[in-house]
Amino acid sequence: ETPFEKGRGTEREGDMNKSYSATLGGPIMRDRLWFFLAGRERKLETARTLAVSGTPFTTTDDSPRYEVKLTGAITSNHTIQASYLNNDRALNNSTQLVPVDINSIYSASEQPNDGTSVSYSGVFTNNLFGELRWSEKAFQFSGLGGTAQELVNSPFYSYGITTGFGAF
Repeated sequence: ETPFEKGRGTEREGDMNKSYSATLGGPIMRDRLWFFLAGRERKLETARTLAVSGTPFTTTDDSPRYEVKLTGAITSNHTIQASYLNNDRALNNSTQLVPVDINSIYSASEQPNDGTSVSYSGVFTNNLFGELRWSEKAFQFSGLGGTAQELVNSPFYSYGITTGFGAF
C-alpha cells in the first residue's frame, strides 16, 4: 500500500503475475526453408486505487501473443519471408486516464491486434539489388466508453444546474 492508501485504510492483496513463453525455430528443408514459432501466455493483475477517494480496484490484462514466420530461399540470391503475429488483449477494469469516479472504469474491453507481412529481397546483378514489402495490421479499441445515454448513468455530475443529478 502507498502512504495515500494507508491513510485511508485501504488494503490490497499482492500476487506475482506469471508469464509463460516459448520459441522454436529451425530448418524445414536444408538451405531452403526455415520456420520460427513463438508464443506467450500472460495475465497481469494490477491493484490500483482511484486518485481522489482511494477506492481500490484491480485491473486485469490477458494478452496471449502468437507469432509464426517462414523464410524461404528461392535461390542463393533471392529470399522470401512471410510472418503473422496475433496479440489480442482482453482487459477488465481498464482505464484510459486517471479516473476520479468508479463509474469511469470500463468493466470489460478488448484490443484485437494482429498483423501479416510478406517480403522479398533479391540480388539481380552485382550492381542491382531489390526489395518488395507488403504488410497489413488490424488494431481496435473495443468496449471502451459505455453505451448509456442518460446523464444519471454517466460519471458526470451537476452542481445545482440541473436538479436531481449528481449530489455527492
